[in-house]
Formats: sequence, structure tokens, C-alpha cells
Amino acid sequence: MNIYKQAVEKWGHKSQIGMMIEECAELIVELRHAIRGRSSVATVCGEIADVEIMCSQMRTIFDTARVDSIKASKLERLEKLIQGET
Repeated sequence: MNIYKQAVEKWGHKSQIGMMIEECAELIVELRHAIRGRSSVATVCGEIADVEIMCSQMRTIFDTARVDSIKASKLERLEKLIQGET
């Protein structure tokens, strides 16, 4: 069993969803600080890592296959936008 699933099983869905919200909020704050020159790259990277860890836990709570499918579609759309297509 992977560590993300273990965390979800140990603390439960509600708790980990709450943690996801907190980690996203912390990243938002650090990004705002970075724009103003009041944060370090290391601090922002730490918050990104926390959010990525929580995202992996969210995939175990919700539907990994569905996330993968939607992500693929969104990446295709992004590629088209970058290439100037609509």
C-alpha cells in the first residue's frame, strides 16, 4: 500500500481534505509573498511539495483514473492554446 493511501486510511477523508485546503492556502500566501519579494524560493518550493503530496492523497480519495483522464484533456487544451489554436 502506498504512503498516500496509508495517510488517508490513518486520518480519514475529511481530515485529509481539510489538510489539502490548508496546504493550498499556505501556498497561496507564499506565492503572494514571492510576488512582493518577501519569500524565498526554498519556502515556495516547500509549499509546492506539501500541495503535491496532498494532491496525491486527493487522487486516492476521489478517482485517480478520472483525474488522469481530465488532466490529459486539459493538457491537450493547454497545448492548443500555447500553439495559438482555439
